[in-house]
Amino acid sequence: MIYYVDLNSGDDTNGGTSNTDAWLTLSHANDNSVDGDTIRMVDGTYLLSSSEIWYLIGNRIYDSETPNGFVIDGNLADNGGVVPFPIKINVDTVDKTGSIAGWKFYQCTGPSPYNGAGMIAPNTGITTGKMSVKSCFFDDCTISGANGTGGLLYYYKTVGAGDPSISEMDGCLFRNLHTRQDSLYANNRASLQVYGKMDLKNCTFIKDKTFTYENEEILLSQTAGTSPGIITVDRCIFYNLTGATKGIFYSTDSRDNTTITHSDWKGYQGNYIPLNDGVDGNLVAETNPLMVDAINGNYELRPSSPCFID
Repeated sequence: MIYYVDLNSGDDTNGGTSNTDAWLTLSHANDNSVDGDTIRMVDGTYLLSSSEIWYLIGNRIYDSETPNGFVIDGNLADNGGVVPFPIKINVDTVDKTGSIAGWKFYQCTGPSPYNGAGMIAPNTGITTGKMSVKSCFFDDCTISGANGTGGLLYYYKTVGAGDPSISEMDGCLFRNLHTRQDSLYANNRASLQVYGKMDLKNCTFIKDKTFTYENEEILLSQTAGTSPGIITVDRCIFYNLTGATKGIFYSTDSRDNTTITHSDWKGYQGNYIPLNDGVDGNLVAETNPLMVDAINGNYELRPSSPCFID
């Protein structure tokens, strides 16, 4: 079953079965849906007016009417123009799969130190299930956090809880994603932070402006107890990320296992990562991906792009 939510003009007394009969709140949609249902956000821009915490239920799909048609706007201007209003999306992933697809996040910030780690994170802080984020657009988003608590996507696997849990990001675009580095916060924050396992595929990271506060690292694989972190990167583009002071790929533990295939990166590589240029289908570092018009926001690849793989 597909249910519709319109955060701007819906009504929880509606039937919720069409975009003109949409519910108003996610909590009502959660209470009136079951495993296997889709909760579809009606296209439009939702402006944050304060710090917000959203709760999503596992084994449901939260998507939008059209790709990136539903926009969460951090409302930077109304929050003083310094940092956007923070949002935290807690997902129930205890023996379940939490799924978000097709949302756009514009000038949003993670909640740390407001309410723990991660803009998108398991509700309990740990998980025995799976997190899936697909075809989302993160545009000019800021991550603020204390040591070890940053991260747009924060994923913590329960040690000893059976098969490795998986955090999956597929087909997402990250433009000007950055962390704040100032005297209030310690080091070791990352745009994507992993304790456990992450599959990153068909994603593009691009930077086309300079920030006062630069990235420390793009991906951070850390150890969960005695278990090394695992990241697999396939068919991804990391372009013009020269401000990452600790590199595109960075690990705090030499045991961490990161595999990169069919990918293109430009910027400081990082540490501990076995990059074998020209081997196993990897592209050569610093290759221009030949986007159609990156300056004006068209990140599609030209037919002559070296990133196309037979």
